[in-house]
Amino acid sequence: MIESTDGGQITVTMNRDSDYSNCKFIEIVGKVQSEIALLEFTNIPLGDDLDLGSIDRVIQAMLKHRDIF
Repeated sequence: MIESTDGGQITVTMNRDSDYSNCKFIEIVGKVQSEIALLEFTNIPLGDDLDLGSIDRVIQAMLKHRDIF
């Protein structure tokens, strides 16, 4: 179970090579299985210092203004 940028909880079926122990924040690339489940293809380590609120605001802007992103 991981926390999304909007504070929701998501169940992730991890890639067998995944290791989340090297940093606090990751981006998961995968396929949505349901509203609360994701099948991971790979992940990108993002370090230990990230403002999730700012990231969520960027995501919301991307969804609202798809034509410029």
